[in-house]
Amino acid sequence: MTHRLLFLLSFLLSHSIAFLNHHLSSSHSIIRRRPLPAPSLGVKVGKSGAEMISTVDDFHLLVDGEDANTRALTTTLILYAAPWCGPCRLTSPIVKRIMNKFEGRLNVREVCTDDLPDLCDEEGIEEIPTVIIYQEGEVVEKVVGSVTEEVLVDLVERTLP
Repeated sequence: MTHRLLFLLSFLLSHSIAFLNHHLSSSHSIIRRRPLPAPSLGVKVGKSGAEMISTVDDFHLLVDGEDANTRALTTTLILYAAPWCGPCRLTSPIVKRIMNKFEGRLNVREVCTDDLPDLCDEEGIEEIPTVIIYQEGEVVEKVVGSVTEEVLVDLVERTLP
């Protein structure tokens, strides 16, 4: 009896594998294949198009002005957001337009609150989206919630030297 059961199981397994191989390799695939994601070049970009801050140390290098690449730009706008947050999705394109409008005069970065909860606690982020503008390591403006582009442009223009 056990030999028959083993034979039956091996028969079913081999035919199942042959069936799947045939259908996966044909154009009539029963499973839709998703394209592979683009390879990462080491820099993560957020929904706003801004470079993601991936560690607390990166945050302090940027905001405190210790990063040689950003030392010339002393004003930094950071969007604190999460991928699942609806209002964050509304704010991201606005931040992208701000980034393009003030290119060369303003550092723009994004923090995923899910990835850096310790940083969010340190910076007092209780709701998202939150946009904070830092100047020479200090908070100069803070906006909580989704706001219009005009409001953010006004805040940035008031803080830029």
